[in-house]
Amino acid sequence: MARPAECRCVHYLFLAWLLFLTAGQVVFLTLHYTAGVHNRSQGVVTPQSTREIKHNLKPQVKEKIAEIFSGKMINLEASKVDGEGRIQWRTRRPEPSLLTLAGEVVTLGQDAYYFLCLTVTLNNVGGAAGVMVTLKRNNHVIMEGRVDAATFSTGPLVRVEDMSAGDKLVVTVTALGRVDGTSPGKTNLGIICLPKPQPSLPAPPQPPPPGKEQRG
Repeated sequence: MARPAECRCVHYLFLAWLLFLTAGQVVFLTLHYTAGVHNRSQGVVTPQSTREIKHNLKPQVKEKIAEIFSGKMINLEASKVDGEGRIQWRTRRPEPSLLTLAGEVVTLGQDAYYFLCLTVTLNNVGGAAGVMVTLKRNNHVIMEGRVDAATFSTGPLVRVEDMSAGDKLVVTVTALGRVDGTSPGKTNLGIICLPKPQPSLPAPPQPPPPGKEQRG
């Protein structure tokens, strides 16, 4: 049975994915109508020019759609905590092109926008008051939260960050040896990677229609 913390984190990831798909649709419609208006501004719209617009737009739209929907998702689970409070991670489905794991260090493999959802839960031995959790990117804190004394959990900590290939993520907790890494869904780091859109190359000029000569 799924734990409440796990369900909340999955809901956040699912919501982010829906927002991502919605943004993709907006980009698609913008490309479609912008290209159409640009081509119509060049002269009178004829059936032949309309077919040319569709022919020129189609490869661009296909390329953009493939780019927009090429995001990846991975979930990391805690394995243990080292002597300095840094959480070490594992995953059941490795994605070497997305990230690599080396103990407590998560090394990113792509220049992209990253949606991060972190939940840290302690075992119920001792109090949880004052326990802090931090997520650092290249030794700089980008996300921080406090463990709730009633639930022994931070709940989902969420952030979107523009990061580069080679960036390193490390999660640290101030309660040594008390992170619950054995119960599924108690301590995890969910990551969605959204590729950055690449600038489109201008379409090559089209030859004049047969039978029409260009005037100097």
